[in-house]
Amino acid sequence: MKSINIYFSLVLGVTVFVSSCKKEEDDHHDVPATIEIAAPLATGMYNQGDTVFINATVTAEAAMHGWELHLRKKADQTEVFAADAHDHAATYNISEYWINNVTSDTQMELEVMATIDHDGNTANKKVEFHCHQ
Repeated sequence: MKSINIYFSLVLGVTVFVSSCKKEEDDHHDVPATIEIAAPLATGMYNQGDTVFINATVTAEAAMHGWELHLRKKADQTEVFAADAHDHAATYNISEYWINNVTSDTQMELEVMATIDHDGNTANKKVEFHCHQ
């Protein structure tokens, strides 16, 4: 009887230990972030030398793990500007700017991306606008 109690205690102890050491799941990775891009507007047109203000807000119910923005020429995906931050917060207010230096009429694409968790889950939103030389 004593050996059964010792065996039972040992099994119970190991079970509790293993379950307590199990990696906790990041339970907010499936909660999407909301990305609002206030500027530039999709109808925006910018001449060479104009300042293109980039304003976006990213929100989620739990702390996210950073944001990135990429400004590219839509035709060939050449990146003309990028910014990022690895910051843990439930809200990001992004405020950047780029000075239009393209040398021809170009359709541009701004992508704002939020890193939801350290597993690499992301949310993104894009807006297109036009630049003139």
